[in-house]
Amino acid sequence: MTLRQFPDLSPIEEQLLYSHGQPAKVPAMPMTVAALFAEREVRRRQDQEANDQLQRRHQEELAEFRRRLENFQLTEAIIQSGLDRIKRAFDHGSMPILSAS
Repeated sequence: MTLRQFPDLSPIEEQLLYSHGQPAKVPAMPMTVAALFAEREVRRRQDQEANDQLQRRHQEELAEFRRRLENFQLTEAIIQSGLDRIKRAFDHGSMPILSAS
């Protein structure tokens, strides 16, 4: 491939196109302002869809957490387990644990 394959290029454009002795990838269609705006709009839509999906997943996780929290039953076994963990922490000289009800 010769440099004259694109005779309308300036020397700087040729240098950019053929950096490191190999031709750079040239877009199949020339970039126009309308194409740039369309490309930007596509990227924005993709970003918005990804953001919407992330928000939906976050809401689903919150709903699942709320469901688990509402269905949680505090039993004597759970209370005793928590108290035992606190006692063991103090017996082993661990930092004090703050617990709130």
